[in-house]
Amino acid sequence: MSLRFGKKFRPLMLSRCVRDLFLRSLCSGVAVLSLLSIVSLASLALADRAQAAGADGPVPAMRLGDEYVTHPSGTVEVPIIVKNDHRTDGLRISIDYDAGLLGYAWYRPAGFVWRVERVSPYGPRRITLVLRRNPDAPVADPDEDGPESTALYAVFYLQQRSELPREFKVRTVLSVGAVDEGYGLDTYFFRLSSRENDPYQPVKTVVRDGSVSIYYRDGVEVGSGAVTRREQELTLPLYLSHLGVPQGAMDASRTATIGVDYDEIFLGLVGVEGRSPPSTEEQIPVADDPSRGRAVFRIQVAADVPDTFCRLHVADLRCRYTGEVPPEDVLLVEPRILLDGAFPDEGAGDGGDGVDGADPDSGESSDGNGAATPGRSPGVLSFLPAYFVRGNADSSVTVGPRGRL
Repeated sequence: MSLRFGKKFRPLMLSRCVRDLFLRSLCSGVAVLSLLSIVSLASLALADRAQAAGADGPVPAMRLGDEYVTHPSGTVEVPIIVKNDHRTDGLRISIDYDAGLLGYAWYRPAGFVWRVERVSPYGPRRITLVLRRNPDAPVADPDEDGPESTALYAVFYLQQRSELPREFKVRTVLSVGAVDEGYGLDTYFFRLSSRENDPYQPVKTVVRDGSVSIYYRDGVEVGSGAVTRREQELTLPLYLSHLGVPQGAMDASRTATIGVDYDEIFLGLVGVEGRSPPSTEEQIPVADDPSRGRAVFRIQVAADVPDTFCRLHVADLRCRYTGEVPPEDVLLVEPRILLDGAFPDEGAGDGGDGVDGADPDSGESSDGNGAATPGRSPGVLSFLPAYFVRGNADSSVTVGPRGRL
């Protein structure tokens, strides 16, 4: 049996049918491929999220500590602090530092959970460490956000300087390298893989830089904080540094005389509470002049405190914020160390007020009592935007000594 066409265009009609079937098949194939592509992209996105969250768990994190050291002390140990690392096999750490101030010396273990597999210096400004997790180390609950722990200490030595800087302290950043949306590109946790050319499979890791503050002279600092725009009380920490040099922060009785300037329109000083230890007193007498926004008090450091120290938390300043908003939206609380134990109206200063003396940044002392040393760092009080907290409808908060809410 053979096919017979009554008209010459019937083969053309048949070819059109074949073409239509072919186009339908082609469209179906494209649709299938498109569907597969969408599914693949969704799978990759889910896998990426799972990796970022530590396989459906809390996100692994690593940060470097913030350390303080006096010059010319030999070394400073910077902790490498980890969190939620229980689903990882190792950690790659890249640290960039200022070679003019610091040099890498060695490392110090912080326990048996982590061991150093490799240390690779890259020139005088970068060091890379590869750590491996001990498989016998205890594992925390993988579904809960765990506490921080110290994996290792990176030890740096201070570079010797022919001339000391003008500032009484210098802060230098220890960088963990490139970061993309908070995740480290040079510093990250990893899992082991079976691929010979790429044995480390990176795990998205939240990273944060650290710092080293080097103190070259005596000085006093006030910590920073934040408040909402309503009348309230707040506390700011007071730190003292003493390098044991002549005409330093403390006299022979280990007592420092400190003056504090503040804007009396927006702030008032309620009192000064000593931290015992290291201070010998808890309630410190204050000679305050609220109309001028100035106060002077003395702090004695306990005998068991070393002769040389930096950023020693000696007291807390209790302040009252009036609720008025300053034009710059920030307030400064400026401390200074007064030489010779000057109290108000005892020194030369400006018209007999011992709080003022030479320009604190000039590196020089004025004549007579009340001369201020150049070492000081003001506390910055910033203002939080209004927000609603359940049970706290007026947006009031309590600010701790370190500005925490």
